[in-house]
Amino acid sequence: MKEKIYYLAAIESIINKKDKTDLGNYQLEYLLKLSTHTPFFNEENISSALVLGVKLRNKTTNQVEWINLFYKILEKNIVTENSKKIFCRILNGSIYEQINFILKDENVILEHPYLTSGIICDFDEFLEEMPQQIFHADGFNGLINNNSSFASIKLGGFIPNEVKEQILLELKRTNEDIKEKSKIKILK
Repeated sequence: MKEKIYYLAAIESIINKKDKTDLGNYQLEYLLKLSTHTPFFNEENISSALVLGVKLRNKTTNQVEWINLFYKILEKNIVTENSKKIFCRILNGSIYEQINFILKDENVILEHPYLTSGIICDFDEFLEEMPQQIFHADGFNGLINNNSSFASIKLGGFIPNEVKEQILLELKRTNEDIKEKSKIKILK
C-alpha cells in the first residue's frame, strides 16, 4: 500500500499541483520540498533530493494516523543552484518528464521508485503531528531538529481498510486524468 500512496501523492503533488486529496472521512496531505538526503548516516553519499511528505488525516478527529517521507535523488552533493534548477525543471516539466521521474526506480535492489531512509532536514513542522503508534528507535530513519540534535524515528502508522479502497479509487481516477492530459498535450 505504501507504494500506491507514493504514486498517488507524487501524481497529485507534482503533476496536479495539489497539496491534499479528499478520501471521504480521511484526506492525504502533501508537502513537496528540495532537501538534503544522507543515506544510512553516511555523509560520503550525501545527495540533494526532492522530498515528498505524506500524511493521512482523519477528518472526523483531525488526527494524523499515518505519515511518511519519500525521496527522489536529484544529484550527488548538498543542495546547490543546479539541484534547485533540476527541482524546478521537474515541477514545471512536461507530463511525460514528470511521469518518468515519478516512475524511475530509485532503490535498485528493491526496485522501488522512492527511498524512505536517511537523515531528514527541514521537516520538523510537517512531522509535528506524528501518530502515537510511531516510535523512536535506533534505525535508519532520522530527524534533525533546528538545534541540530538527532532523534531516530520509525515512520508509518495505521491505514484503515476504507482508506485503502479510497486510495485505489483515487489512483484509478488520477491514471485516467493523466491519460486525458497526455492526449491533450499530443493534440496541441
